[in-house]
Amino acid sequence: MGLTSDEDSPMNAETSNLTPKKKRLQRGGDALKLEMHCHRDQKFRDEWCLNSQYKYWLKPVSNDVFRAKCSMCNKDFRADMSVIKKSCKWI
Repeated sequence: MGLTSDEDSPMNAETSNLTPKKKRLQRGGDALKLEMHCHRDQKFRDEWCLNSQYKYWLKPVSNDVFRAKCSMCNKDFRADMSVIKKSCKWI
């Protein structure tokens, strides 16, 4: 026998929304965009230079408080702890 009522249908209200929330937000399908995490730029912190892993090569960029500089390879990058940790692996 075929499925005729909405209660017996496998596509009821609970299962009809199979697209993950993150994907729906990227597509603009939900009005919950305020829940998305926004990345905020970090300012360079002088205490990072006190850390023994970073103190020999990490320097602030003089004209941009949101960037840091590697004194060994002379490259600058965002002053973000995750980026600094990745840069530390290169050295």
